[in-house]
Amino acid sequence: MKISLRVRFFLWLLLLLVIFMAVQTLVYTFVEIATMAKHPEFNLLEQLEEVAMGVSLNLLLLPVLAVVAWWISSRMLRPIRTLASTAGLIGDGHLDQRVDVEIMPDDEMRKLAQVLNHAFDQYQQAIGRLERFTGDASHQLRTPLASIRMTAEVALTHQGEDPAMYRDILGSILEDVAQLSHLVDQLLAMARLGRDEVRSAFKEIDLAALLQGAAEVYRPACELSGVTLFVESACGVSLRGNPDLLQEALRNLLDNALKFGADGGCLRVEVTSHGKTVEIAVMDKGPGIAEEYAEAVFQRFYRAPSPVSQGSGLGLALVRDIANLHGGSVRLDRRPGWGGVFVLRLPVV
Repeated sequence: MKISLRVRFFLWLLLLLVIFMAVQTLVYTFVEIATMAKHPEFNLLEQLEEVAMGVSLNLLLLPVLAVVAWWISSRMLRPIRTLASTAGLIGDGHLDQRVDVEIMPDDEMRKLAQVLNHAFDQYQQAIGRLERFTGDASHQLRTPLASIRMTAEVALTHQGEDPAMYRDILGSILEDVAQLSHLVDQLLAMARLGRDEVRSAFKEIDLAALLQGAAEVYRPACELSGVTLFVESACGVSLRGNPDLLQEALRNLLDNALKFGADGGCLRVEVTSHGKTVEIAVMDKGPGIAEEYAEAVFQRFYRAPSPVSQGSGLGLALVRDIANLHGGSVRLDRRPGWGGVFVLRLPVV
């Protein structure tokens, strides 16, 4: 049979009371004996009666003290019961429950409640990321997988026919696989943004090198499309962050500009310092985005109406999440002579 913590705590308090009373009785008896030794004229029977009265008084007080000990044990363990109750609710799926720190005593129990609330927050965020990832993955992977399946079925129904058609089918499958791989990479990047180890990997980064690294990836594609890519110098500007994630954000902005900009046009990256922050503007000569979609384009899987091919709907949402992680922001801007203008604002070192 298991004994509850409250009962154990009560029994320990009761044991201390009994020991205290026993020691008190022994001390009182010793004092009386010492007094009799110094004063033989005192009546021994009267002295023993006094000792007996003291013992009787202790025995009468013991039930009262036991009740007080039970109340103290209940009072002392109330914060622990509150913590256990909240943890039980969270374990049952009520992830928004938290310990009320204000009702906790201003001691180690309050500190423990704050630590547990932080742990519960991290747990809820982790579950949220997992749910979003599984939901996003199941929703977005369905289309390219269905396309691959249908293309493969077409290939099977035309076995032994024109080899050129087979090459076209295989090329279509490879395009779908590339799209699928890119989508999975974006989903995984978004899923890991909330982890503490991402922030722990922050370090000082040279913005000029970061911009050049992102631009070099897209320069061949720009040349192939006849687009002139110009990247403004950012000498002497340093950021603190995760270089891989910031590179991913810049690449998504460049990819968006190249995808929705006009062929044979211009793609420009401008850098503007504002004291403790720096703005990186990625501009293209495309049709731009209507003002009514300025906020919606940063939502997951949202695709603004456009005459050109659609993306996954995750690129700009990923840029926004990366910017927020670094204490920055991203917005859709408007500038004369330009189409789409996305401004990434980040704090500098």
